[in-house]
Amino acid sequence: MEVDPLTERFCKAIEEVRAITSYKGGVRPTFHPGHVIKALFYLMDNGPAGRKVLSKELDLGETSVRSLFKRLKHNGFIEIDRVAGAYLTDRGRELSKALREIIDLYKDIKLFNWNNPVLIIISMMPPRNTPVLIIRDKAISINADAALIAFIENNELRIPGLPVSSTEHHIIEEVIEKIKDKRCINNCTIIYASLRNTPLEIEGLYLGYSIAKFYCQRIKYC
Repeated sequence: MEVDPLTERFCKAIEEVRAITSYKGGVRPTFHPGHVIKALFYLMDNGPAGRKVLSKELDLGETSVRSLFKRLKHNGFIEIDRVAGAYLTDRGRELSKALREIIDLYKDIKLFNWNNPVLIIISMMPPRNTPVLIIRDKAISINADAALIAFIENNELRIPGLPVSSTEHHIIEEVIEKIKDKRCINNCTIIYASLRNTPLEIEGLYLGYSIAKFYCQRIKYC
């Protein structure tokens, strides 16, 4: 299957995150891809930071943050200044920018009577012939109690299983219109999920990453 350059760039970024969190023997890391992405975003937005600051931001112990720093440095995404702390390299900034293009997240949108809701926008469409139930089941198997999957394709909202006339469809449509000014969401996947775990931003990033990774894996075999 021929892959367009943008999708190839996105899948490369997802693979780089996977490599950082992969199990390499010994003690299994306590951080997951959501922590990695949040750490990269924080350093991109705020500049250098030490273990104590990132420990609070990531809700991780300092030992885990030290391990995360070690892996990020080993892969060339950060350098460590003894005074200022960790800071992004050029390679780290490129990865952060690519990940931000792929995944966006809104924590303050409550559409239904769900606990811990987040709205996740992934700037990728599933490969052809991917049943929506597989995507939903994937979300639930990771960290969601419930998930509503929608797509914007050629600027049209599509929610499999929900008629256009349904109340739920109208609610999603109104929300998408409100956030269009913040982000271009043509041809993308939208997941409204009730997450089991907190903090919501990190768990939401993890879910978004996991679905994007699932798409990239399917693209290889289509």
